[in-house]
Amino acid sequence: MRGGPASWVAVLAMAVIVLVSGGCGRHTGAPAPAPRPAQGHVATGVRVGGQSVGGMTASDAAAVIRGLAADADRMPRDAYVDPNTHGLVPGVAGVRLNVAATLREVLAARRDADLSPITESLTPAVNLSDLPPAPIYNGSPTRPEVAFVINVAWGEPYIPGMLRTLAAERAPVTFCLVGRWAEAHPDLVRAMVTAGQHAGTPYAFCNHGYRDHGWALLSQAQAYASITAADRVISGLTGASPLYFSPHRGEFNPAVLAASRRTGHDLVLWSLDTIDWKNPPAAEMRERIVSRARAGDIVLMHPTAPTEQALAGMIQGVRAKGLKLVTLDTLLASNGTPGRSNPVAG
Repeated sequence: MRGGPASWVAVLAMAVIVLVSGGCGRHTGAPAPAPRPAQGHVATGVRVGGQSVGGMTASDAAAVIRGLAADADRMPRDAYVDPNTHGLVPGVAGVRLNVAATLREVLAARRDADLSPITESLTPAVNLSDLPPAPIYNGSPTRPEVAFVINVAWGEPYIPGMLRTLAAERAPVTFCLVGRWAEAHPDLVRAMVTAGQHAGTPYAFCNHGYRDHGWALLSQAQAYASITAADRVISGLTGASPLYFSPHRGEFNPAVLAASRRTGHDLVLWSLDTIDWKNPPAAEMRERIVSRARAGDIVLMHPTAPTEQALAGMIQGVRAKGLKLVTLDTLLASNGTPGRSNPVAG
């Protein structure tokens, strides 16, 4: 390059101006990105599990997370045979807070982030399928949940009113359908499905056999045929095959238990009965259920006039005791999340 010292000075001055102004590109006025925390420190304002960890070092944040783990961690509980009823009680999954993974999330978080701890589910070592066939009368008494189960083989006039109440209360429920009844009343079955979807609390469906047999007298082949026939009808109308089977009047024998297990269903009975088929006064029914309800209960009812009248009061009363209404599928799932529907047995 030609030129004396003055030219060199001019070139250098221009370079300094370009660098100071941010290069040759146009300045857009866009805000600078949020500053990242110093390495090994948490950004300002970050919270995890309701605890403030903003500005902490990694070791201090890890100590807070370990404190959260001490409260969150829960060992799994195995399924077992109840010594009083001789029925099966489902296991309960455990929970473990993953301290290392949670800490990584915390250190990577931007300013004012509000995080939830990362947890892992611990599966029970013994599940219902690992135990000999037996009825299930209730869910785990360690979870404050209750399931209302409505057996349906008749009572069509009362179903629309019960659906309106369930929707108004946003209450999950399980309908246990007789296959032959469902075949004869497809519109009511579809109304059950639609009502649950609109209420935001999809209802579950249970298999009540194809017809009201004297189940204690059936062979395994006869029980198997009835259960699978009902499965085909219910799944065709609801879009999902039931996970559970409940025999008429709670009658069963070893052959029925074997047939139920063979079709992929656990046999479910109940722990609390409205006795609504006797048509008691609605207030009496409500008091009976609310006063006796406890964690894990399966509450049996039918579409009757007093049940329709007492339903809202039973829902409200059970909830007032701190119990959460869930479907049968949720109550009996070890992790509180319903399993996938079984394939329809052929």
